[in-house]
Amino acid sequence: MAWLFVMCVVLGVISAYFLRAKCSGPHLGFGLFCVCFIYNIFFITYYMRILEFSRFLFFGYHPEFIKENVFVLWVAMIGIFFHCGAMPSSSEK
Repeated sequence: MAWLFVMCVVLGVISAYFLRAKCSGPHLGFGLFCVCFIYNIFFITYYMRILEFSRFLFFGYHPEFIKENVFVLWVAMIGIFFHCGAMPSSSEK
């Protein structure tokens, strides 16, 4: 099941950078920025809950899963950093 979490993180990061590419540029307005911001903040807070409390969305508290699959913590931490860099800006093309 750990591979499923890794795939979800990869798909979330890919879609965040896709949103960044589509929303960046001179047409970036407050609404588009808020959509990208809310999308990235959702995933960042989700990964923070995994890191701090071993609590998964829809599955609840599972510290035994974290103990068996320690790399899930590393994947969540890397996902946080990638989502932080996925914010659009108006100066990009």
